[in-house]
Amino acid sequence: MAGSSIQLARKSCYAVLKALSGIKGINGAVTAFPAYDTEDSVAPLARHGQAIPSYLSVKASGSTPLSQALWWVMQEMLSLKEDRKIVVVLSDGMPDSVESAQYAITQAKRIGFEIYGIGIASSAISQILTKTSKTIWNLNELTQALFSLLQKALVQPIR
Repeated sequence: MAGSSIQLARKSCYAVLKALSGIKGINGAVTAFPAYDTEDSVAPLARHGQAIPSYLSVKASGSTPLSQALWWVMQEMLSLKEDRKIVVVLSDGMPDSVESAQYAITQAKRIGFEIYGIGIASSAISQILTKTSKTIWNLNELTQALFSLLQKALVQPIR
């Protein structure tokens, strides 16, 4: 991810976090993968329960360690008091290991996580999350993509 894609990712992450923060029962966070200039690293940019930062600093390294990110995020979210665990993945490419990512998604769903994807100028995420993803090419498309993905999920009664 570079240039306009990384800018779109930053703005999209911020917009998603900001929009969802106003909904009762949602405890948002943003996690970068990769992070710290290391191919398979994962790091929080905004943590659950904390104030939303005014800027999310996302760097790109060329890899997409989706499975590592999902395992990290699940571990972080398991202790949250909210009953529903919704993960929105924003990505510009295929996971480094499609098989590992699919396994992580399967396990996440098995334990009750809801996984959605937003492709950033790439439809690769739709090959992993075939029924629960959309692709955007500019920030103006984000609202419609999120609404169409999360509309049913967010109006369901909280368990």
